Amino acid sequence: MNKKKRISPLTIVLLVIAPILLILVILLLIICFALGARNVTLIKQANDYKNAYETLIEEQKEAEQSAAQYQVKYNQLISDMIHNSVEIENHGNLIVQVWNNAIFKKDDEITDKFTKVNGQFVSDFNDALGSLFNDHDFIDTSSEIKEKNDQIRLDMKDMVNPPDGYEDAYQALKEYYESYLEFYDTVIYCDGSLESFSNKFNETDSECISKFNSAELYVQ
Repeated sequence: MNKKKRISPLTIVLLVIAPILLILVILLLIICFALGARNVTLIKQANDYKNAYETLIEEQKEAEQSAAQYQVKYNQLISDMIHNSVEIENHGNLIVQVWNNAIFKKDDEITDKFTKVNGQFVSDFNDALGSLFNDHDFIDTSSEIKEKNDQIRLDMKDMVNPPDGYEDAYQALKEYYESYLEFYDTVIYCDGSLESFSNKFNETDSECISKFNSAELYVQ
């Protein structure tokens, strides 16, 4: 008669516990994987936030640098325009003086060399103006004014896109520049009669000064 094979208690325990342990191991592996994936996601999010913060800081620095550079250019441009405006004003005043003294035959140690020939007043004021416009010093001054004006035109092109907070400053600068150009054109390309030129010269001069005062408020 065959004897039944006896199964030891240890074997029974192993047969019962082994599947449970296997299930637990699998669960632990799943949990670890899930936690690991979550940690990877959290780390990625943290890195994203860090990168976004660093980008924001960098953009802020660039914005501050851009604003500082714009301010420097703004200050310089205002200075260049007012200095050239003074030269233009002196130029215009001399034209008016020569023109007026030639017509009304007024003695003046500054204008006599243009309004007189051999001690006598010229018969035509155009001769006096021609003498002025052909004077070497007058020509040199005109050339300097034009050269400075050319540079101002170029510099204005760099100002058309103001950084945040400089919109009002740019508007004031733009209005000053426009009045400055009109003043420049009035004197450098003078025409008309003495009266019309004098009136336009005074008007554009006053307007230029007014716009300068507004633009100067933004100089720092």
